[in-house]
Amino acid sequence: MEHPEPAASVPGVRVLVDCGDYRCGNMGDVAMLQVATERLGEIWPDGEIRVMTWDPARLARYCPRVQPVAGRGRDAWLADRTLLGRLHGLLPKAASRALVRSRHAVRRRWPAAIDLALRVRGAVPADVAEDMDAFRSAVDRADLVIVAGAGGITDHAHRWAMPVLELLDMAVRRGTPAAMMSHGLGPLDTDDELRRRAREVLPHLDLIALREQRLGKPLLADAGVDARRVRITGDDAIEPAYRARHPVLGEAIGVNVRLSSSSALDASICDLLRPALHGFAHEKRAAMVPLPIDGSDVDSIRALLAGYTGDVNDGGAIDTPAAMIERVSRCRIVVTCAYHAAVFAASQGIPVVCLAKSSYFLGKFRGLADQFGDGCSVVALEEDGADASLRREIARAWDCATATRPSLLDAATRQIAAGRRAYLDLAQLVASRVAARGAARRRPAPSTAALVGRS
Repeated sequence: MEHPEPAASVPGVRVLVDCGDYRCGNMGDVAMLQVATERLGEIWPDGEIRVMTWDPARLARYCPRVQPVAGRGRDAWLADRTLLGRLHGLLPKAASRALVRSRHAVRRRWPAAIDLALRVRGAVPADVAEDMDAFRSAVDRADLVIVAGAGGITDHAHRWAMPVLELLDMAVRRGTPAAMMSHGLGPLDTDDELRRRAREVLPHLDLIALREQRLGKPLLADAGVDARRVRITGDDAIEPAYRARHPVLGEAIGVNVRLSSSSALDASICDLLRPALHGFAHEKRAAMVPLPIDGSDVDSIRALLAGYTGDVNDGGAIDTPAAMIERVSRCRIVVTCAYHAAVFAASQGIPVVCLAKSSYFLGKFRGLADQFGDGCSVVALEEDGADASLRREIARAWDCATATRPSLLDAATRQIAAGRRAYLDLAQLVASRVAARGAARRRPAPSTAALVGRS
């Protein structure tokens, strides 16, 4: 697979990275972060890459060359209610939101005043104040601010999305290049405040690289984002999975069940899935392979597999994206409720049956199916006949696995190339901005006469 030629590099570039998982517990989010920092490091080998985190030790394990920025410093500085504290709880919702908006405006115009007020009130402890200072310094010094891989500008993720948009807004107002990479947007139908803020911030970003276009592209158009600033790149985690692909398909069935508020699934889903999966696996004499992308998936997958008398090939603990990708590679097909189990499979040419109930996961999976085409199917669990659809799609994926593999791998290579081009576009943006700043510094000051002539 050919990669785009590298862009001219600017030495000593400082990049500040926000991400989708500050504790590095979700192997899909970790994989996206690893790819982002790897690509940034290739572009700027002598640069400084700083990453927001709540667990510096785990971050260092997965991304050893980056520097941590304590997440609590960002949260303390950007928290909506830190300054006025319990007063918000005594006010009507509309009044509370008005105060939040006014604080945003004050923080942008007079950050020193907000900083002094927080310290005088004792709103943040001394150690948190140090982290807050470190966060502000990281933003001030950055030559590029990016959000690397997430699906968080959506109705159910208000608490994640609002601080991220505020960070991007800080960068934009400083004239620092700002971008979102490998991002999934929406749905954004019920959170009016988040939708309003997205419309204020997103049009001013220099580049937004979407992992799918089915849902995200119309949302950006509705927010007023110039289409020339948008790229459709697929998910950054495609690349490590594609690199690790085996020459032939495995013979197992990979499974994941994701029970969460965002998936809208509860334990009853196992009762629906168990007969179809167990019966098919017995028919094919196939091992079942658990694929817990997040630690919270372990118990639900165990419940799904309860009573299966065939082989369950778990192969030990999963604590790195590489280990998860290797486990996926044993499979002929994957049946999953988790997005990145599907990404890791399709990127290796393994057909996927995606199961979803919530509009959030249906949007993610249908976008993924749009990117990969045949070999990636979606079963809507809320629809009538979901059990029959599930059985049909599992059988079809198994029977067509060899035939669909080339098209899945071709789709992976196209998306990897698009993702790499987007990062090189970032490099060009930074180079142009740095050159413009240098030219401005070298430009001689206007004469008194010239200034008088302008007045």
